[in-house]
Amino acid sequence: MSKIIIYTSFFKKNNLLPFAFKYSFWALAKDGVLEVYDDGPITYESPIKKIPFQKVSQVLNKWLGGFGEILYRDDVSRKIVYKKNASLDNRTSGWSVGIVYSGNKSEIIQLKHCIDSVFDSLKMSGYNFEILVCGPVGGEDDISKGKNIRYVTYDDKNQLFFIGRKKLHLVKEMHYENIAVLHTRIILSDFSFKSIPDNFDVFSPKVVFRNKNRNFPYLDFNVTAGFEVGVFPKTMPLPIDYNRYDFLKLLKYGLPYIDGGLFFCKKSIYLKQPINLNLLWGEAEDVEWCARLYSNSVLVELLPELTAESSTYKLGMKSLYFPKKIIFFVRRIIRCMTIIRSWFS
Repeated sequence: MSKIIIYTSFFKKNNLLPFAFKYSFWALAKDGVLEVYDDGPITYESPIKKIPFQKVSQVLNKWLGGFGEILYRDDVSRKIVYKKNASLDNRTSGWSVGIVYSGNKSEIIQLKHCIDSVFDSLKMSGYNFEILVCGPVGGEDDISKGKNIRYVTYDDKNQLFFIGRKKLHLVKEMHYENIAVLHTRIILSDFSFKSIPDNFDVFSPKVVFRNKNRNFPYLDFNVTAGFEVGVFPKTMPLPIDYNRYDFLKLLKYGLPYIDGGLFFCKKSIYLKQPINLNLLWGEAEDVEWCARLYSNSVLVELLPELTAESSTYKLGMKSLYFPKKIIFFVRRIIRCMTIIRSWFS
């Protein structure tokens, strides 16, 4: 496209300005023009429930700065014309897929199914590819040969599990710009690498857990207001069983994050902003990572057309069949009681 026009009102109300600007930027041809029309006040303050024009301009410059230039800006009519002049070629040349393996013998069957699903999906894509398995010394004996698989040795000298260090070690061994990192519990079911757009930052496919011939939504994309350690979250976690095709509607409730057990991204992005090397597995290292990505103008999103399956479910099997809305309201009541109690403590 040579020209895209954005009216910001709807996107501002739903916390979608970064998505609107970046999707539009990706859709523009080189030298294409993005016209932005805003309806916010002209003020350096931040009125309640209003986003001023200066804030819109800030978001535009933050998320697209360096990839284009402002041709025109009028603070009276609240109009910005932005030209894309970056020569970016994001066409896919190949894929590097890394599997994080603990080395535990109980995990060998999981690992085999994971590798088979990745290999079949990549082979059907027609792309060049490599599969890497990262685990301890001796783990190379647990993988089948002949599937374009390379074993990457990583021995954590510390008894604690700094998962970010292991994943960074794995990513540094990858050859292609398009990468995926997954744990052995993941199976790429009905998955097409050909359906992944050339332009993306960080995303997760839709993940399900299959039990008794039923698919249950599992860990993939969600939002939270509780990013910072020590800061008490003011909103409830959202139910896990929302409609994945409506994931953008969640952005009004908080900032997005995806589960660290499966993510796709650009290698250059990950090397600049890896999962925190000082956080242990289970310390919400994926939530902290996504918060940092978002603050550094990296889009975190879901591709609901693509499906992956988890062979394990860590949230408690009883919760699969208990109505999620009841769970949500019970948790909300408990959270409200906790907040009220904290006022008097």
